[in-house]
Amino acid sequence: MKDIYEDILYVLEDKKVYLDAQLNLTKLSQILFTNTTYLSRVINLLFKCNLKTLLNRYRINYAKELLKKEECDIQSLPTKCGFVSRSTFYSAFTKFEHITPSNFRSRILSLRLRNKEI
Repeated sequence: MKDIYEDILYVLEDKKVYLDAQLNLTKLSQILFTNTTYLSRVINLLFKCNLKTLLNRYRINYAKELLKKEECDIQSLPTKCGFVSRSTFYSAFTKFEHITPSNFRSRILSLRLRNKEI
């Protein structure tokens, strides 16, 4: 289990496979050379969530980095982060961050301006 866990971390953090909007349990199990049942069990037990939640967590963290760096506009953000639709992206972002992407960006810009004034 530990090997699969480390492999999952590697493909998520180094290979950024979560940016593939078509990524699912079957595809990820093929990438990791394991079966879907075992992969699902490892994700549930060691990450304490299901694959969808795990992928969305990584996608939202990536979106936050892009928003902080102002590297893309809000309209193209969902696609760049691996989401199939804008509404799914907004729902996931709000679920994890308790704020919309636009408000998140505004808050970051406001903090930067405040820090420059000090």
